[in-house]
Amino acid sequence: MSSPCPFALLGVALTFELSAEQLRRAWMRRVALVHPDVGGGAADAALLNDAYKVLLDPLARADALLIALHAPVTDARALPDGFLLEMMELRERLDAADGDATELESLAREGARMRDAAQDSLTRAFQDGNVAGQFSLAAAQSVRQNVNVMRAVARMLEQLAQHASQEGS
Repeated sequence: MSSPCPFALLGVALTFELSAEQLRRAWMRRVALVHPDVGGGAADAALLNDAYKVLLDPLARADALLIALHAPVTDARALPDGFLLEMMELRERLDAADGDATELESLAREGARMRDAAQDSLTRAFQDGNVAGQFSLAAAQSVRQNVNVMRAVARMLEQLAQHASQEGS
C-alpha cells in the first residue's frame, strides 16, 4: 500500500517552491479540520503531521514531488561529473585545516554556496521539467543529481561543524 500524497493531504500545489510559512498555514488549516472536537481522529492528525514534516524538508519534498509527478525513475546515486573529486578536495582541505578557524570558516562558506547552488538548480529543474503534462527524464535526472549534491554537502557541513566544535573544546 502506498502512502498518501503529502501535497494532497495538506492541499498545497504540486510544486517544489513552497515556503515554510505556506506549509505551516496549510497544515494548521487541515489539522483544525481533524481536531477531536470536530470529529477528527489521531490517525488523521498523524498523517497530516507526517505530510508536513516531509514537505518542510526540501530533500524529502523533492522525492515526494518526483513521485507525485510520476517522474521517470533515474539512478538514485547519480552525481554531476567532477563532483566526487570536488568533495574529496574539500575533505582534504578540512583535514589540513587542523584548527585553522579562518580555513574552517572558508570551507563553511564554500559548502553553503554549493548547497544553495544545488537548491537553485533543483528549483529550476522542477520548473523546467514539466513538458506537455509529463515530467521529462532529463529534469528527473537533474533533480536526482541536485538532491544527491545537497545531501553530500549537508554531510560535509555537519562534519565541518563537528570538526570546528572539537577544535573549540
